[in-house]
Amino acid sequence: MAEPNGRFTSIRKVNGGLADFSSGSGVWDGVIVSGSGAQLDQTITLRDGGTLVAKDLTVGIVHELAIAQVSSSAATLGTVYVLKRNG
Repeated sequence: MAEPNGRFTSIRKVNGGLADFSSGSGVWDGVIVSGSGAQLDQTITLRDGGTLVAKDLTVGIVHELAIAQVSSSAATLGTVYVLKRNG
């Protein structure tokens, strides 16, 4: 996947394990999911609280959400792309 332009300046691919976006510089405010149904078992934790499961999001669409963490089992086949906000 190519680097995004415009609103987002960086992208991080998350397949399995735990990825933390709550500390450090930058605001991670976008998510794209790739895969289907059972492949997308990642839990997405939002900065202001609450969670959702990646399979509940539409594949291939940028979802503007304030991301704190993405976590899943090591066996996950689907992918979550987390986008860093420009500025």
